[in-house]
Amino acid sequence: MPPKSVFHLMWRMIEGKFFLQTSRMKNAYINALLNSRKMAGGKAQIHSLCIMDNHVHMIGALKTDHRPMSDWLQAAHTSVAKLINKTKNRQGPVAIGRPRNTLTEDDHHMLKLMFYLDYNPVRAGMVEEPKDYKWSTYNHYAHGAEVPCDRVISHPRCYRRLGNTPKKRQQKYRRLAREYAKEHDLPTKQEAEETFGYGSPSWSRSSIKLLGKIHKAASMGIPSHKLIRGIEKCLRQKLADLTVLDFGKARNKGPTPVRVE
Repeated sequence: MPPKSVFHLMWRMIEGKFFLQTSRMKNAYINALLNSRKMAGGKAQIHSLCIMDNHVHMIGALKTDHRPMSDWLQAAHTSVAKLINKTKNRQGPVAIGRPRNTLTEDDHHMLKLMFYLDYNPVRAGMVEEPKDYKWSTYNHYAHGAEVPCDRVISHPRCYRRLGNTPKKRQQKYRRLAREYAKEHDLPTKQEAEETFGYGSPSWSRSSIKLLGKIHKAASMGIPSHKLIRGIEKCLRQKLADLTVLDFGKARNKGPTPVRVE
């Protein structure tokens, strides 16, 4: 993930198995996040969470590069995987490869992704309303209630801007969530889970081009520090001008300006 980005992350169980089905295992996942949070050193945050029976949705933010969050989640997921294997008397991986990430353009689209997480149990037919599901952060944001997931989250800027008191923020969060769901203005599954970035159409198209340039530059041996600087510059311009992403010289290969047709 690019430095200082906001993202939606999914951790899927292998073959869709319901390894996280019990309350015990869901609590274990939250405890693993708590116990390994020090790995992030305060440089990464989780803002929204929804723990399903066979996968986890998470929205988070990076204060620097991806490494603190990667270290945090790797430690937590390793701990949960060991517990699952011990409980199930099995061996081997419990999840499908690395967690899948989707970048988010701005506060507006981040809030819509939070609603997408809130309504995931509704779409799955588990409950009729997001307030009826215990293992998400919806009731924390919408009603100020204590929920298991709220032990690992911090409030994002997009939520703090909804009002100048907790009650006003909760009221507006509930209203907006209902409106977006009723008007079918939540992200689609493809937008939220299967793309490089979620945002306006022009931003999403540019994010795909950005990903192509990153892959091409990496394959040409561009040093990682140049990749990071180039990505940061491009993101500051909201991906509007991909010509700024010129990584200079590849290792031992001379000048290599990266172009996307």
